[in-house]
Amino acid sequence: MLIDFDMSNEGDKTVETRIEDALLILPGDYPDHIEPVSSIAELDEKLPSGRLVDEMATPPRPTTSIGNRAKTDNVRRIELKVKPLGRDLERAKSIPERSPVITPAVKEASTIDPFSAAGVEFEQVWESKLLTWRDLTIPTATGTHATGSVNLDKRLLAPEVDHRHYFRDDVFTDLVWTPETKTVDEAYAKFHLIVKGVSCGEFDLLIRHSHSATSKTCLQRNAVYRLSWGPVRTYVAREDLIGGTLVLYRDKVDTKRFILEID
Repeated sequence: MLIDFDMSNEGDKTVETRIEDALLILPGDYPDHIEPVSSIAELDEKLPSGRLVDEMATPPRPTTSIGNRAKTDNVRRIELKVKPLGRDLERAKSIPERSPVITPAVKEASTIDPFSAAGVEFEQVWESKLLTWRDLTIPTATGTHATGSVNLDKRLLAPEVDHRHYFRDDVFTDLVWTPETKTVDEAYAKFHLIVKGVSCGEFDLLIRHSHSATSKTCLQRNAVYRLSWGPVRTYVAREDLIGGTLVLYRDKVDTKRFILEID
């Protein structure tokens, strides 16, 4: 950002001073996340560690090698002292388990526009708890089976929302579902993946719904929806993302398109 100030103007000088003072206190408030940089060479040194990402890369390459288990950016997600914009999870309305009437489960949510596209608005429909190695399909040892998918479950939904019905009835309402087995349906949707603020592109991802009302999974109120990582696995199977969060947004106009944001 480049802003021109007239330092002979008292109003401009006051604004410049306030901005500078606000920046100077950040390293003290967030010592693990913010530090002054005085040269291009210092920036170059941070690229291999994963602390700095080259956003000109298309698409960005993962900063963690699953093969050699190398760790890169191991700094936990920043805990801001101010309320983040656009990250409020709206409380959803309850969906009666046996009601034939589908009622809206998502209130108006804060919008984000990661593509800077005019007229494109998204609503936040789900947010995970802290991500684990299993969520990110990272094997813990040689030969460990990785599921390749993440559960879409209760997580941070409002207490009265039944997650076993919520996703199909209110989030993925307009998708075309086809039976894989007698108790499992499948659907594809467009997901734009954003990892730590960097766009990785748009992908067709598979969602599976186990809809048997008598299954042990359903009766125990466990997750009955799974999102397969598929072609984006190399972007998400990173140890530096463990402890982050996954947020799901839906296009308010084209409801078959979504954003997955990991931060």
